[in-house]
Amino acid sequence: MTDRVSKAGEKFRQGFNCAQATLCAFAVDAGLDEKTALLLGSSFGEGMGMKDMCGALTGMFMAAGMFRGFSEPDQGRKRAHQRSVREMAEAFRERYGALHCRDLLKLLAQQGPAEKGDARPCLKFVEGAVRILEERLDAEF
Repeated sequence: MTDRVSKAGEKFRQGFNCAQATLCAFAVDAGLDEKTALLLGSSFGEGMGMKDMCGALTGMFMAAGMFRGFSEPDQGRKRAHQRSVREMAEAFRERYGALHCRDLLKLLAQQGPAEKGDARPCLKFVEGAVRILEERLDAEF
């Protein structure tokens, strides 16, 4: 388990939401202080509060933007970044079967009690999102 995976898991277990925990794992390395990362991610947990796009995935996308995003309207860089985000989303879908919070929770509910874990079952999605982005960053260097 990497330091970032451990940090994300720790933040999630402390009660932060999935987006906050995922984003926070990368914040310092990207030049963002932890408090700002927690504030930025606070609106994206539980699928933006509507069980929509998984917050761990959203946190991963925000972190990816900090490392590989664009701040000028360069269409080539924009397309490359969007392609990378789609590829990471597909990697997440392949691992977990869905991208939306409501669908991921349904899949967890279909599993036996041993697989469901505690009352906050999304820890594996948080840790998985961190791993996917780490793999992407490692592959690009």
